[in-house]
Amino acid sequence: MKRLWLLIWLILAAGCAPHPESAFSKTGKNEYRVINPSSGAALHVQIFFPDTWDGHERLPALILVPGGNGNSATFLKKSPTGESNVSMLNDAGIVAVLFDPDGRGSSEGEENLN
Repeated sequence: MKRLWLLIWLILAAGCAPHPESAFSKTGKNEYRVINPSSGAALHVQIFFPDTWDGHERLPALILVPGGNGNSATFLKKSPTGESNVSMLNDAGIVAVLFDPDGRGSSEGEENLN
């Protein structure tokens, strides 16, 4: 789990000064708040583990970033086959990490279109 946080942190903090660990907080069963060090915005992050995960085994993870003006809810919607992107990844033994960029979905801040 610590390595997963490190990965999220590295993505958000690339090229920025380090922030205190208080930049992360758990807000729900699989929901977290992560502070974007560049903008100071509180970002909504969700982490979904496969149902079969024992809590100890190392698993691959994929960070799903919504394109265009979408948000993370896109990855939770069921496809015509009845599965979401998250459930397909979890069924394959992959941890799915979703987040809403600044100003989208449940994240704070303003969207930067640059």
